[in-house]
Amino acid sequence: MTPTDFSKNISNYLGVYLPSQRNVSLNTIKSYRDTFKLLLTFANDYCDISAESITLKTLNHQFIENYLT
Repeated sequence: MTPTDFSKNISNYLGVYLPSQRNVSLNTIKSYRDTFKLLLTFANDYCDISAESITLKTLNHQFIENYLT
């Protein structure tokens, strides 16, 4: 399976950018991770979009608005 642009960017964001570039705490990284888990659950349960098929293009204005609602 080839990782999507979303999964590659999230991995880089949580594993490289936040700890090394932003120097945030482990608790902050865990909080962000948990938020993305909730987003993936929302996508699967309410939008019928599997985590493996999410791309950055999927995360449009309407998707984010529905997630936040």
